Amino acid sequence: MLDLLALWGLYSVGGYLAKEVISPLAKDALEDYTKDFFKESIKEYAGLSYQDTQKKFLGKALKAFVVVVEEELEQADLSEQKIKQYSKPLKEYIKNQSIKAILGSAFKYDCKRIDTETLAKTWIELDLLRLPETLDWDYLGKRYLKEVKTIIRKSEELRSIRDSENIEPIAENTKATVGIIPDFDLRKYQEALLESYGNVKLDSLNTDGSAYNQLKLWKIFIPQNVREVHDLMPEAIHEIPKDYYQKLLESGQLERDIEQKELQGAKERYYQQPMKSVLDVIKDSQGYRYLVVLGDPGSGKSTLLQYLALEWARTDITTAFSLPIPLLIELRTYIRNRDNGQCKDFLEFCHQSSGSICHLNQHHLHDQLKAGKALVMFDGLDEVFEPGKREDVITDIHRFTNKYPKVRVIVTSRVIGYKPQRLRDAEFRHVMLQDLESEQIQKSARWDTDGLVRRKAIKQLAQGYKNHRDTLALLQESARSDTDSSVRGTAIEQLAQGYQDHPDTLALLQESARSDTDLRVRVTAIAQLAQGYKNHRDTLALLQEWARSDTDSRVRGTAVEQLAQGWHDQPWLFEFLCDRTLHDPFDPEKDRDYNPRQVALKAILKYYPNHRDTLPLLQELAGSDTDLRVRVTAIEQLAQGWHDQPWLFEF
Repeated sequence: MLDLLALWGLYSVGGYLAKEVISPLAKDALEDYTKDFFKESIKEYAGLSYQDTQKKFLGKALKAFVVVVEEELEQADLSEQKIKQYSKPLKEYIKNQSIKAILGSAFKYDCKRIDTETLAKTWIELDLLRLPETLDWDYLGKRYLKEVKTIIRKSEELRSIRDSENIEPIAENTKATVGIIPDFDLRKYQEALLESYGNVKLDSLNTDGSAYNQLKLWKIFIPQNVREVHDLMPEAIHEIPKDYYQKLLESGQLERDIEQKELQGAKERYYQQPMKSVLDVIKDSQGYRYLVVLGDPGSGKSTLLQYLALEWARTDITTAFSLPIPLLIELRTYIRNRDNGQCKDFLEFCHQSSGSICHLNQHHLHDQLKAGKALVMFDGLDEVFEPGKREDVITDIHRFTNKYPKVRVIVTSRVIGYKPQRLRDAEFRHVMLQDLESEQIQKSARWDTDGLVRRKAIKQLAQGYKNHRDTLALLQESARSDTDSSVRGTAIEQLAQGYQDHPDTLALLQESARSDTDLRVRVTAIAQLAQGYKNHRDTLALLQEWARSDTDSRVRGTAVEQLAQGWHDQPWLFEFLCDRTLHDPFDPEKDRDYNPRQVALKAILKYYPNHRDTLPLLQELAGSDTDLRVRVTAIEQLAQGWHDQPWLFEF
């Protein structure tokens, strides 16, 4: 019996919607579902003829789709509670015949895009919960397709078939001569770099409140400092716990046990090295022609290389021709493709390998490299896990620098387990990435011209430098006076979550909730007040005041929603919600986006479905309410909850 939840990766997936939407499918008979899903691609992969294989990839693909949707909803600044409301619509959506076929079409060999027009149209036709206006179906489709390509690439069942189908084209490409496809199309290469690396990966950066397609890596990149490393001893750079130190010795990731005197000397030499901006080091093409950038996992090594590639990709094509072309080669992908015969060296990898983001004709590329008109970046030496293969990669890098001595080369690796001697012998200099300092982040938080950069910097300060003497004041300043409303909202969230007990935080939240000029900031402050200061003597009265009399319908609706969530066990709340359902001054002709009457009615249905006055209220609203959406909601609830009552048919 297959453990489908484990195969689909639902035990470890983050977020809420994927588990809620996909898990029920594990209990169903999936034969018909998989038949509809894979009908356009089953003939292209022999492995898909097996039911168990179909079930495995069905769940993985659907999980990927729902995760992408949830991330898009988070980017629209929806609260967790509102995101959860999309669980039921998504369950209905993925069971639609057209949707199954479209999502399954991503498995077609060499699929370039999926039918996002029908994806969007079907959601509307099914009359599902309204999606945020910022949700971009085309972009969502591209992200989903990319996830499916990754699933296929990592699959033994499918990848082996794909590779076997590629044998003949690979053989033909290997014989290609100058001018034969692949072309040396730099404009196309720029586009591929922008598509592959331009958007920040949400699984590595917690972001919210702004359209995803505005969150560009080059906008939020903050260059780090580096120190040069002359005596590479991880023990001199890190304080390694004794038990972990012993494991590293036993596994060969540390070469030998070092005496304390030698270790202390190495530490002193390391910390005496001046700190420089990593971009200044890279600009020094004469002093640092060959460079190894070391860092901890997640320290920004790959992001640095992607930023360098994107800086070239964003230049106009005329200028790009005169600049060194960046070649970013992920070494884990390279060694895998070399082992399965797709390429024999780095040049062929760029020319024809499936792991290259855009194929460049190796003969033209050879000329560029001979002339030194390239910046070649080898990312992730540590991700080649087998020591023998890692040595092979280093040998390939040696050969490459010998063959193309004019080319600048950068290699990245984590510091633990890295053995520097062979690359040092090849004249590579080594630097270690330093953590961003508080002063660097403060500068970005205050003065960067891009709001996205300021938001990221504020989060980094609040989470990494909470106790720094300047952090609280900067967050308060940003919450009150930043010109970008999303930055003010982010500062308010960080204050409420990290400085809840500080005597100034409550007053600032109350001030923002009352008088900020932007509606979204007010809503953010109200939610933080309700959730973080529920028991404060002023909070309940303020929420009731906003729910009854604020001039903005979204503020009234948010206050009603927070009251329902936090005080539904109070006897007075039912009458309060009834009053808001019947008497809120919402005008559907002026504002169709957020109806406080609907919010109050749904809260009654959620928390008081069996109250003696709920049925009469629904009957009154269904019979005569002037707001069409309120009337429809009441009718639907009567049909669902009282369909077995004899009076309902005549009603």
